[in-house]
Amino acid sequence: AEYGLDSLIKEEKRISNRLVDTKTKYAEAKSALNAASTRSRLLEALLREKSAGRLPGLCGRLGDLGTIDDKYDVAVSTACGALNNIVCDTIETAQVKSLLLSQKL
Repeated sequence: AEYGLDSLIKEEKRISNRLVDTKTKYAEAKSALNAASTRSRLLEALLREKSAGRLPGLCGRLGDLGTIDDKYDVAVSTACGALNNIVCDTIETAQVKSLLLSQKL
């Protein structure tokens, strides 16, 4: 009976540790998803404003300003998260846009 109890205690500890690891991974994934969703909404809002002509000096999304050969598209898109960065004509324009965004958030 003593051996069985020790075995169950060890198993409970193992499962408890696995649960903590799983909860941590879940929280990290949820946080990353929320951050990506926020970035996506901001990007969409900026591009809508640009299309409406209300953001002069905003050139657009880096990934939209050039072309990538089809055979490299997946590799470049995967490796280069910066393709969603917004390009402006000057540093001053970027600073103004950044200030406007921070005020709207």
